[in-house]
Amino acid sequence: MTGITKRVAPVAVLGALVIGSVTLAATRPLEQTWWSLAMAALFAVVFCLAYRFRIWPLADEVLDGGDHLLVRRRDEEQRVLFSDISRVELSRSGKSHRMTLFLARPGPFGAAVVFLAPKSAFPNPFARDPLELELASRVDAAHGRTTS
Repeated sequence: MTGITKRVAPVAVLGALVIGSVTLAATRPLEQTWWSLAMAALFAVVFCLAYRFRIWPLADEVLDGGDHLLVRRRDEEQRVLFSDISRVELSRSGKSHRMTLFLARPGPFGAAVVFLAPKSAFPNPFARDPLELELASRVDAAHGRTTS
């Protein structure tokens, strides 16, 4: 799902922005539209920067392989052993839950693997996410640590 979103969203947003700007410029004199066109250009730059640093690094898919996770991003795959993960974090910002797996040794995707975690059916804002707890306990078990 993330892979589709990463490819469709920028085309849709920037395409709508270009169509709107061209329509506006074609129907009104430049003296009346220059400010709107400047704002559209500024929005495009901010959107591209936010997209580049917040959305593009996300993994397209993360699959459970038992003793490892198989991470896919674009045409690349990385097999991440639970013993290679040093820490698991979940960031809840708005509607998205970003799960970050910090790696002991950087791999093809860098020192951390970031993906959008599925939300639980009954979210409790005061409790840790069940997926985060499960991954953290599997990481602890791979490192021989006991969880309390």
